[in-house]
Amino acid sequence: VKKKKSPVSTKTRLRSAIRKVWMYSALRREVLARARVSRGVYKCEKCNKLVDNKNIEVDHINPATPSHGLETQEDWGYFIWNLLFISSDKLMAMCETCHQEKTNLDRAVSKEVKKKLKNKA
Repeated sequence: VKKKKSPVSTKTRLRSAIRKVWMYSALRREVLARARVSRGVYKCEKCNKLVDNKNIEVDHINPATPSHGLETQEDWGYFIWNLLFISSDKLMAMCETCHQEKTNLDRAVSKEVKKKLKNKA
């Protein structure tokens, strides 16, 4: 029995396409070059741990997505600008562990903001 795939929203497709562009951006490569210790070895800018190239990620010091989500045209402009056109000093190379911890914290903050906005309405 084949499972039906749920339809993918336009918003999800756009976000995915923008992130694919980000993966090949010169800005991202610049941050990785800054964290590179030797071929295939990088230093996490948060915990200073040495990791291989499969376990290093580039993260925005301030989240690229507004806390309330991508609801308006201005929110999308904010997302695109902060993902693709900010300066490299607002980005950091992090190991997977540090990146996951920061992502979880950012998501918790976002969840609280959305809850407060929902309660105001």
